Amino acid sequence: MSGRRDHPPAIDRADADLALMGRWLVDGPEKQARAADALLAERSGWGWLEGLISISCFAGLDGRGMLTYSQWVDEASLRHFIAVERPSMLRFVDRIVQGIERPGAVPYRVYRAAVLHENRPPFERISITVYETAGHEQQREFSDIVVDGLAASRPAGLLAVYMHVSLDGHRVFQYMEWAEHGAYDEYVGMYANREQLRMVARFPGAWLIEVGQYRFLGGVETVG
Repeated sequence: MSGRRDHPPAIDRADADLALMGRWLVDGPEKQARAADALLAERSGWGWLEGLISISCFAGLDGRGMLTYSQWVDEASLRHFIAVERPSMLRFVDRIVQGIERPGAVPYRVYRAAVLHENRPPFERISITVYETAGHEQQREFSDIVVDGLAASRPAGLLAVYMHVSLDGHRVFQYMEWAEHGAYDEYVGMYANREQLRMVARFPGAWLIEVGQYRFLGGVETVG
C-alpha cells in the first residue's frame, strides 16, 4: 500500500539499501509539475512494486531539469524494475507529458553521510553534484574526503550530505539538504568553502560532470 508524501525522502532510512537516480529534461516549470504528477499518480494508482520504498520528484531551479529518486530494499528488486517495470511506467508518463528527454538513470548505494542537524527543520531545497570516478576504491576515498570536510567545516544552512556510490564504480552522487534558498550559493561563494571545493577538484580519479539545485515537488512511499 502506498501514500503521497509532502516532504523530501529520508535518505538515511535503515531499510533503503539502494537508490535509483534519474534525470529528466522538460520544457518549462509547468511541464515539470505535470510530469511529476503523472509519475506519482502512475505509481500510487497502479499498485506498489516489490522492494520499492519510495519515489520522489524534484524540479530543477533552471526550470528544465528534473530529478527522480527512488529507494529500494535490495538490488534484485531494483534490477527487476529497471528491466521490466520502468519502461511501461515511462510510457504512461509520456502519454500525458510529451517531449521529455531522459539522459539516463543510475543505481546507487548510500555509502556515507554527515547529518549536521538531527532535528532538521522543514526544507525543500537540495543540491546535487555528480562525479565520474575511476573505480570503487576512488569512489570511497573521494566520498570520505567530502564527508569529513563538510562535517568539520559545517557550512551555514547545510542540514545533511549523503554520498552515493554507483554500483558499477563509475559515479559518485552527492546529495545535500539545505535549510533555505540561497544557502547553497553562500556556501559556494565563501572563500573557505571555495578552498575546500578546489581540494575536492584536485582529487585524482574523480571528475565533475554535473551540478544542480532542486526543490521538492512530491513523493509516494509505502505506508501501513
